[in-house]
Amino acid sequence: MKFRIGAIFSQVGISFKVSHKVIKLIWSDLEERVPLSEEYEKKFRDYTLVFLYSAREQNDFLVKGPTISKRYKVIEYVIYMPFKEIQSDEEIYNVFLMCMEKGVREVFRKYNINQNELKDIFYNVRKKVIGNIEYSNL
Repeated sequence: MKFRIGAIFSQVGISFKVSHKVIKLIWSDLEERVPLSEEYEKKFRDYTLVFLYSAREQNDFLVKGPTISKRYKVIEYVIYMPFKEIQSDEEIYNVFLMCMEKGVREVFRKYNINQNELKDIFYNVRKKVIGNIEYSNL
């Protein structure tokens, strides 16, 4: 497994729900279509790159990390998303997917991982989930 995606919310009252089906769409496309770079493989062979999404009271976008665990062989980055924007978006996936793509791109740049597939991956996910009740959080 090259990638994992999860959520972490550390501030009381600051959280949002994303359907596991949406996360699975992103994750499976990343796994299938994005190879890790030689640079990444050289430095972190057999390590999984983990993207944790979160939000905080400050209404800004921020990518923090990496946190590296040699024991579990993971490299974690936290993508903080603008909480107020997500809460005010009728369809949270607009802001969520925009921030997720932006965060993944930022991390990929650090390791020279090819980003060519990202636009298409996130476009297809948007097309599939926005307005589709199957991916609703309710």
